[in-house]
This record gives sequence, structure tokens and C-alpha cells, in this order.
Amino acid sequence: MLLNHLEELNKKQVSGFVVKRRQNTVQENKAFETLLCFCNKHSIPVLELPQNITFWQVIKYVLSRTQSIEIAKFIYSKMTRDEIYLFLSEGVIVENTMEKMFAKVEIILGNPITLYNENHNMVYPDSPEARELIILDDSETYVPNILTQYEYIRQKGNYVEYIRKINVLNQCNYYLVISEVNEPLTELDFITLENVISAILYVLTQAVTARNIEKKYLLAEHRQFIPQIFFYSIENFEFLWDNIFREDIEVGLSLCSYREKLKNFVVFNATKCLSRYSYI
Repeated sequence: MLLNHLEELNKKQVSGFVVKRRQNTVQENKAFETLLCFCNKHSIPVLELPQNITFWQVIKYVLSRTQSIEIAKFIYSKMTRDEIYLFLSEGVIVENTMEKMFAKVEIILGNPITLYNENHNMVYPDSPEARELIILDDSETYVPNILTQYEYIRQKGNYVEYIRKINVLNQCNYYLVISEVNEPLTELDFITLENVISAILYVLTQAVTARNIEKKYLLAEHRQFIPQIFFYSIENFEFLWDNIFREDIEVGLSLCSYREKLKNFVVFNATKCLSRYSYI
């Protein structure tokens, strides 16, 4: 099966293979030997990467030295977009989509990325050492040298950081932070970030929309079962007032003594009793 694939690739005149062995297993070693024999037979070069070098480092290196910068940007943009959008291809955002996507992006960038909410609290990654985002007074606006939709806040603390504010449906803001821990960001890295920010915005928009729908459904569900006027015994009303309604509604209270059947009952207007659910 492997030989068939190699033959098809050879027909397309591949220039070489870049290989990274992850597991020292019998099956992987056998596949590697098959590849080497095939490439020796057809004079195809094979480059084996050490564990601390990623494919993306090699891709950036090769593109920057074999193509003009504009062609390199175009090719790299398509490659990274395809890689990142694989996480969104099924159209369903699962709980760990963001974590998986961030893990992949960190490999592509070669630097850590962090997401904060509008309160500057860390959202991703979920770490026990979570810290708050601090935007320094001497931070500056940074626009990368690419055709870009975005500009960044650039600041220098322990590391140089690039911060991008992401507005979601004009309802909430998030902050994406890229730290130059391992190496400086290049133009190709900022092209990657263009695709990353778009993907993050897509995921967050779905999350906020789902939350809005859930809240509206909850509101409608409660309205269905709560009429405009409630009749409760004094004991029930006092319990509800102390535990639910005291801080949430304005209660119009009157004792109904003009009818025997309503004697000792409390009538109160519950028009605003759902205010605690009205977040939208």
C-alpha cells in the first residue's frame, strides 16, 4: 500500500520527502526503511527532522528562500488557512475545538498564544497558573507589513507581546495575545494570525449566539408557565420573596379581603419577575 502511494507521488515528480519519526515502533521503522529504499532507487532526497524542529519551520525556511516574499505569503496563507479551518470543517464546534486549534497554532507559530476575556482573565489555555492580562501604558499600535484586516497592540514586558482585541457581535470582547517566547514573529506568522483570528471569531460567535438562544429559550419557557398575576398564600409568598424575588422585581402587594375565597392570599404583580433572566 505504501509503495503504491510512493509510486503515485513519484509520477507527480516530487522534489523530496521531509520525515519526522515520532514513535520507535516496528511498523514505523519498516515504513521508514521502505521509504528510504524507494527514494534511493529513484534518487529522491529524504530529510529527517529532529524532534525539536517542526514541519512549519522547514516550510517557512524553504518558502522564504525559494519564492519571492509575495508568492511565499500567498502559498503560506493558503496552507495555514487549510490547516486551521480543518477544525471548523464539520460546521459543529465541540467543547475542545478551541484547545485543539490553539495547540496547532502554537506549533505553526513556534510561540505560545493566550486568550483573555473582557475582564482580562485567562480563558485559554486552562491553566492553574492563569494570570490576568495587563496592557502597559507605553504599549504602541503595530500594523504588520502584510495585506491585513487587523492591527495589534505591541508591548514589551518579559517578552514582546502582540495583542489583538476581538469584538464578538458587539456584546463582548476577547483579547488574543501572542508572546515572542521562542523567536520573533515574521510576516508569515502574521499571515497565520489573520486566519487564526477569523477562526477564533467564528468559534466565539457561535458560542455567544448559542448562549443568547439558550437565554431566550429559558425566558420563554418561564413565561409560558408564569401568568401575569399570581395568587400565593402568605407563607409561600414570604418564602418566594426572601429566596427569589427580593432583588429581582418590583412587587405590587395587596391583601384581598373583599372575597372570601381570596382571604389571606397575597396578590402581586409578577410582570417583572423574569428580570433575572433578561440578560439580552
